Amino acid sequence: MNPAMQHIGLPDIDFWHTDESDWRREAAWHLCAQMGAHSEDVYCASWLLDLEYELWAIGAGEASPGLFDERLCRDLVALARLVDCWWFCPHFARDRPNFTPHDRHIGQRRPVDLATWERMRQCRRALDKASRCPGCGRRWLA
Repeated sequence: MNPAMQHIGLPDIDFWHTDESDWRREAAWHLCAQMGAHSEDVYCASWLLDLEYELWAIGAGEASPGLFDERLCRDLVALARLVDCWWFCPHFARDRPNFTPHDRHIGQRRPVDLATWERMRQCRRALDKASRCPGCGRRWLA
């Protein structure tokens, strides 16, 4: 098994005797669980607002790790690229709480392929730029 995949605790899957779609699905679900677990470890919240963007930025080397484990974030991105999947929580809005209740979180997470994820990230960057003061660069208050 790839050492990077062992680091994030990917179950040992028999790749020779398992249908490709089965192991990709299992690995994708594991990715979702690990993203939430990492949020629990750092923030004691199962899925914090913008978690998916923060983990990707750190794992792709676009942001400093802060409280997150940089190696784990890199491994999550590597796994995402392997299975062509990333997870996000679509129900968040600026007027809602910035966490997902533990008993409802899995049903609210949604997988997307990486091409869709990249488009989502581009839209997010445009939104971030538009929500900042052009003079000082500070975020607008909602």
